[in-house]
Amino acid sequence: VLFMAPQLCMVTVSATTGHNLVVWEKKSIAPVLSYNIYRESVAAGIYDRLATIPYDELSVYVDTTADPTVQAYIYKITAIDTAENETDIDLCNPHKTVHLIVSTNPELNTTQLQWDRYYGFDYQTYTIYRSNTGVNFDPIHSLSASNNSWTDPDPSVGDLFYRIAVEKPQSCEPEGSGKKAGTGPYRHSLSNMDNNKLKAGELPPDTITINNNSLEEEKLPG
Repeated sequence: VLFMAPQLCMVTVSATTGHNLVVWEKKSIAPVLSYNIYRESVAAGIYDRLATIPYDELSVYVDTTADPTVQAYIYKITAIDTAENETDIDLCNPHKTVHLIVSTNPELNTTQLQWDRYYGFDYQTYTIYRSNTGVNFDPIHSLSASNNSWTDPDPSVGDLFYRIAVEKPQSCEPEGSGKKAGTGPYRHSLSNMDNNKLKAGELPPDTITINNNSLEEEKLPG
């Protein structure tokens, strides 16, 4: 069995592709043949194997089967040594992505952000990023990691896009063949991107829905 079970360094949502990225560092002193990447299944605490990554490949796995816009995901990693022994998955600390939900109150003209907690490493602060285009994001507010919601006090006119980020004390340095520009180091774990557009169930105050038909009025009756 390996001298030291591998640990994930970070999971994050790619700002480029929107896919989840699973990042680890190759720190075992024992000979490693490959790594197995696992994701929690629909049953809590039960993990499905997603992929086996040869040791020489880049230590970043792109999970194209996850949809970070609908939920958070929890990941673990194990290692296979040259004798084909696999480390105990229970020795790996889980890492969970941040799932952000943005909702709009059209009557009050406010935008509310809610998210769930990242876990996998210690941090004290959430940073909120905003963009008018969904491409270039600027930090607009920081708050204690004890919080998981925030109301934008100054939402601009038009569409706005948001992300949540947490900063890791030490950056993650992936290794392996095929490393390209933009594949690390990783210092921040990002949430999915969400926007302030009206979603299902968020109706403007002058719209009354009756049996799938909309009645437009200047104001609500009563």
